[in-house]
Amino acid sequence: FNLEYGEAGGEKLLLDAHVPEGNGTFPVVLIVHGGGWMTGDREKDIVPVFAPFATNFTWFTISYRLAPTNHWPACYEDVQTAIRWVKKHAAEYKGDPNRIALLGYSAGGHLVTLAGTRAEAGTQVQAVAAMAPPTDLVSDNERRGGASTSMKALFNLESTNLTDRVRAVFKENSPLTYVKPALPPFLILQGSADK
Repeated sequence: FNLEYGEAGGEKLLLDAHVPEGNGTFPVVLIVHGGGWMTGDREKDIVPVFAPFATNFTWFTISYRLAPTNHWPACYEDVQTAIRWVKKHAAEYKGDPNRIALLGYSAGGHLVTLAGTRAEAGTQVQAVAAMAPPTDLVSDNERRGGASTSMKALFNLESTNLTDRVRAVFKENSPLTYVKPALPPFLILQGSADK
């Protein structure tokens, strides 16, 4: 618990690890909590997913910098840093650095789907799973009638108006923008009330 995976903006970036019993090497899941990019906790907000992975997976759950104290792309950069750390250290926790999946919920789902679609050398993973992830920030905020409170805080917007500049920022940071052939497998879970 409380392992340091990096430092950014004078803040220590922490994660918790779970190592299953038995001989490795186990597939790895990197878990990213939700909370609207402004709240959330690696220990409490994503707990229901811990048990299903406890037996056959090495998993890590991360904290990341939150808005409005930290604006975009701080949280996304933290996920990138975590992926690199997990690739480097997975074997120390009986994990296979060549079998890494990302799992995120809500805002965490946005971060993992963006990381999966925009992966570069050193941040590629083998699978992405996301629960209720915002994948099209433009359409999502159009449905709301303007930028949400979370988007305003995350992107340091002056108002909720969907100007051309704001739409361009949302499009640039929407996972949907980067869908292309040869991505790893994605599993996106939506509830009947999710938009």
